[in-house]
Amino acid sequence: MSSAPLTPVGALERACQVGKKAGLDFVYLGNVPGHRLENTHCPECGALLIQRRGFEVSACHLDRGCCPQCGREVPGVWDRMGQIRDKGTAGWQIPGIRQGFWNQVWLRYRKEAKS
Repeated sequence: MSSAPLTPVGALERACQVGKKAGLDFVYLGNVPGHRLENTHCPECGALLIQRRGFEVSACHLDRGCCPQCGREVPGVWDRMGQIRDKGTAGWQIPGIRQGFWNQVWLRYRKEAKS
């Protein structure tokens, strides 16, 4: 995989837009440190929920698995205090999302990108 070209940032941004249009509430852009879309924000009030820098989670502002400002529940695997169990890249998962769903989002993105 190291010989594969980098995915253009514009393509990643469009993929985020497609995910949001498809109904995903917690879409973020990964592997682009410092990008404005690399963090997770509450879809209800816009509060910063999970702050990232590259492959690291630098801060988690959840309160018992919910937005600290509006109380919106954030689906995920949290410890008993509502925080990310492991602050590494694989430290949390969204239950119920299967690889097939991501394939559907990718196919939709590619279709929109061609038009």
